[in-house]
Amino acid sequence: MVAEEPDRYLAVLKASYNYTPQSDDEIPIKEDQLLLLVDKVDEDWWKVKIKATSQEADSPVGLVPAAYVEQVGLTFLPSNTLRCAAYAAFQAKHSSVVKVIYEYDAAAPGELSVNENDILLVFDTEDDWILVQNKEAGKAGYVPGNYVEVVDEEAPQPPPPTRIIVPDSPPRPTSTYVDPADRVASSKVTADDIQTWSVSEIDRKGKKKKGTLGVGNGAVFFASEADKTPVQKWQTQDVSSVSSEKSKHVRIDIGGSTPITLQFHAGSKENADAIISKLQTSKTLSSSSLEEGPARAVPPPPDATPREGKKASVHFSPASPVIIPPSHEVEDDDEQPDSADEPYADPATLTGPIATALYDFTADGEDELSVTEGESLTVLEKDSDEWWKCRNLKGAEGVVPASYLEAAPTTKGAPARAEVVDYEAEARKARELEQQQEAVRLQKEHEEQERQEKEAAASRKLEAQRKAKEAALAAEAERQRRKDAATSRVSPPPAVRPPSRSEPTKSSPSGSSKTSAELNRPPPDQTRVWHDRSGQFRVEAAFLGFNNGKLRLHKVNGVIVEVPSEKMSLDDMRYVEKLLDKQKRPSNAPRVSDDDIPLALAKPHTHKVPSPPKKASQIDWFDFFLSAGCDLDDCTRYAASFERDKIDEAILGDITEGTMRSLGLREGDIIRVKKAIEKRKPTDNLHKPSAHIQEQLRRDEETGWSVEAKAWTSATQQDSPSSV
Repeated sequence: MVAEEPDRYLAVLKASYNYTPQSDDEIPIKEDQLLLLVDKVDEDWWKVKIKATSQEADSPVGLVPAAYVEQVGLTFLPSNTLRCAAYAAFQAKHSSVVKVIYEYDAAAPGELSVNENDILLVFDTEDDWILVQNKEAGKAGYVPGNYVEVVDEEAPQPPPPTRIIVPDSPPRPTSTYVDPADRVASSKVTADDIQTWSVSEIDRKGKKKKGTLGVGNGAVFFASEADKTPVQKWQTQDVSSVSSEKSKHVRIDIGGSTPITLQFHAGSKENADAIISKLQTSKTLSSSSLEEGPARAVPPPPDATPREGKKASVHFSPASPVIIPPSHEVEDDDEQPDSADEPYADPATLTGPIATALYDFTADGEDELSVTEGESLTVLEKDSDEWWKCRNLKGAEGVVPASYLEAAPTTKGAPARAEVVDYEAEARKARELEQQQEAVRLQKEHEEQERQEKEAAASRKLEAQRKAKEAALAAEAERQRRKDAATSRVSPPPAVRPPSRSEPTKSSPSGSSKTSAELNRPPPDQTRVWHDRSGQFRVEAAFLGFNNGKLRLHKVNGVIVEVPSEKMSLDDMRYVEKLLDKQKRPSNAPRVSDDDIPLALAKPHTHKVPSPPKKASQIDWFDFFLSAGCDLDDCTRYAASFERDKIDEAILGDITEGTMRSLGLREGDIIRVKKAIEKRKPTDNLHKPSAHIQEQLRRDEETGWSVEAKAWTSATQQDSPSSV
């Protein structure tokens, strides 16, 4: 993976083998490839960056096994001098040595800050920049090439008081690295080789985490593929029991200092059986190795070649001998310094258990450590029963036969390293849990904010709709008020009776005492059924008069309506003409005063009623159907049907579903049109005058129409009252 440029590098390494990554956080490397050490994650995995072709180019950064680079086994020592010496013993071979002539402070990630007179090892050159590593401090990075000058490595240096010379490594045919623990267990590799399986770890909550389970070489390890958790490792000798709870589940109980129970889903019953069989075999081999140890706990002093049979399996870089600088304390002039004169390091400050040398041991290989009887050592690794990797009080490290050492009694401070690791893991888990909780909290806050915004938007929308509806209702009320005012101005006033015919007027007080329901309804003997021209609508009403091309009808429910004559059927219009003609003919009845004749009946005496001009429809049917949600093509067809049948807004509210079907409307469009018609009707929540005023207006209108109707009835009853 490509990551950001690290701020600094710890060393320049060289890949010993090819490596193919097994997870997303790992990177592939090739043999002899230059690597820049970014971080030593743990003893088994190092974070490195592949050296790019140029400083500006990006290159992958990720984890690689520590055993796949030439610095495997390198441990960061408390002394800078010893750490630099260890780097020099294992790192990539440098091309030259330079000395800093000007001080330089790093200005970008990947650069190295140096001081004047620092000695640097050069590994690569890029234009005006060189890739170097500080010989003393051990850090690596890029510095300008004109800030340094080449020095002669062969130039004589002031001899230090004492020197520890690491002898030449034996020649190696191939670049093969074998860990000391692997060399010790080489005789058992074929018997306890490592086998791996792709499994899923099941945690306490029942969640699965994919990874690789490995068993062999006296250990059980699990590498997670779901996260960046370091490889977990346990000794097979600590396995207390292994069982298969289900056909595909494996349960491993591990004791020791940190007991734990592991559960894995093997994927198949065959894999589960293979894991159980391998664990039992590896535990048996590990137990047998432990039994062999006490039999030779105190062997005789070793001969001159105690490890002659295993030298050929150890290979190191064929670099020139490296001189490890001594500590600042003054030592004796002897080639083998006396341990009594060496600087003392408090064992309590060192990590790992303490052991005491039982015999003198002279190192016979580069990876071995010479010890003297009674010397205190810090045990760094005990993966093998035959050889232990130790560190003396001077900081030198190497392997020593386990039979030459006696472990000191375990104190409370012994498991300090494990406790620190546990604390770090717990702190890391706590941080991850806190981050997860923070992410959940932020997600909830974001969702709550979105919900509030949606509610506010919906509230604003409803408020806008309410205001728009109120404005529409107010506008409709104002329009209706103006329409009513105009109608009241056009309607003729009720006729005034002359004094000679005051008898009916005198009886009006008694007539007004009738109920409003009786006054609202027309006389039953004067009503008839009226039809519109299309024949689809009919209404039972009494004829009151004809004025301005409109028929005034008094419906049986008490409502008085005016219907344009062009909307009425031909039979109804012939009836009206016949009725008006009868009114024109003179009769033997006494002549009625012109003041008693309604204006609607007076006009036919003077001239023939002209046919009123056809009025164009005041509604755009195409726009009406389009706004109702009908299809564009259907809107054209519906509008043509309504215009052909001369349907206008006056009778829009009386149209039924059957009428719409006969006009060709679809079922879905019928529902849409009905909703549109309902919207056009004035609602009950319009602004209305008070109930008292409404009642007074209604009574006045009823009185006027009743007087006019009685006058017209008395004038026409003598002609043919039964025909009305």
